Amino acid sequence: MFELERPYRKPRPEKPVERRCHRCHGTGRSACRSCGGQGRTATSRSALGEPVYIRCTACYGSKVCRCITCAGIGFIT
Repeated sequence: MFELERPYRKPRPEKPVERRCHRCHGTGRSACRSCGGQGRTATSRSALGEPVYIRCTACYGSKVCRCITCAGIGFIT
């Protein structure tokens, strides 16, 4: 006569899968793009024609900056 109500599972929203960042390998820090990871940039040339270097203005000589791909988190959703 009467049908029993069948219990059903509510659809759960899928959790985003977090993958490790390919640029910084999960550290959140990557090589500076301004100096290429050297920590210094050439500004001018000396009287002998050799380049004159100063500390990088982007990373301040630390050779690494915050990763642009993962925004410093280390994981990509």
